[in-house]
Amino acid sequence: MEEGRRAFDAGDYRWAAQILHHLVLAQPDNQAARDLQADAYEQMGYQIEGPQWRGIFLTAARELREGVQPATFATASPDTILVMAIDTLFDSLPPTSSATRRPRPTCGSTSPSPAWARPGRRGSCARCSTPAAAPPPTRS
Repeated sequence: MEEGRRAFDAGDYRWAAQILHHLVLAQPDNQAARDLQADAYEQMGYQIEGPQWRGIFLTAARELREGVQPATFATASPDTILVMAIDTLFDSLPPTSSATRRPRPTCGSTSPSPAWARPGRRGSCARCSTPAAAPPPTRS
């Protein structure tokens, strides 16, 4: 704590924040260390030119003092959804689904029926009995 206070008083806010970070992780209930680290982050936020870093430092200072606050905004209110065009609504949905993909046969069969995936012949084609290819990798 003394080294963090000394660095803060000397204007070395980055070093103070780093030293106090270790102390806050080791002693989460040490409010004096949390407040001093918040002061260091606040000073760094006031001195930085980039708005992204300013927001990061000032948010870190606030969270050290007040704790993490849940977000208070909603992105899709019922009014917003009602006035959206259908294509915009579908564009806003996530691109993945929870459906599992079945492996396709290697012979190139494009039969719309799932005959190649019958319980007795799972993983092979109903036409040529070749083993099915592995499903394509899914994006995460």
